[in-house]
Amino acid sequence: MLASFVYVTPDADGVDPTEMPAVMAPAPGGLRYAQLPPFLRTLAQ
Repeated sequence: MLASFVYVTPDADGVDPTEMPAVMAPAPGGLRYAQLPPFLRTLAQ
């Protein structure tokens, strides 16, 4: 069971480099911007 509060700190390195190219460690095949809101909504449930 998760605690009452969970802190999520998105890291720009995990976003696909086609959408966030200026990072130190790009992750090809990373998350797309459109995937972030549904992902965060799922975590919030």
